[in-house]
Amino acid sequence: MDDSHALPDCLGTLQENPAIDTLSIRPIGPEDAEQLGELFAGLVAGPEALQFHPHPLTTQEARRIATGGAGRNDLYYAAFLGDRLVGYGMLRGWDEGYSVPSFGAAVAATYRGRGIGRGLLRYAIEYARKRGASTVMLKVHLDNLGARHLYESEGFVFQEIREDPAQVKGLLEL
Repeated sequence: MDDSHALPDCLGTLQENPAIDTLSIRPIGPEDAEQLGELFAGLVAGPEALQFHPHPLTTQEARRIATGGAGRNDLYYAAFLGDRLVGYGMLRGWDEGYSVPSFGAAVAATYRGRGIGRGLLRYAIEYARKRGASTVMLKVHLDNLGARHLYESEGFVFQEIREDPAQVKGLLEL
């Protein structure tokens, strides 16, 4: 991997919070397929499936994501507490030719409110900067107030989506 695709080292800011002092964030690899599938199953079983649906949340999709790293420009990564996968993030769109990548993330229900989502977001932002992106985009449901607050606190500016009034589009200029 050349320097333009180097992974960000943004964990120093995360480790200031003792509640997440064992948090690590890294790209997903084949060894993570089973835990990623478990996370997806937990999301499908809860109300999150109505708000987080970037792709099928299946064990087959988890395997595809975990084993598809070579030659891919899009970033699929996870947050770990120790060796336990507790959050999932993606920054994608480059593989389809878009210049503005789209961010998405989900944290296991029992680990929410600990700064893990913010860590996943900051990791993506730093990665996008290193890749030379000028903007990061995301979509979020209007009623997902926690996520909206997080994104606004990190500088995202929202606009309506005419085709989908239940969501807003957030843009962050890097």
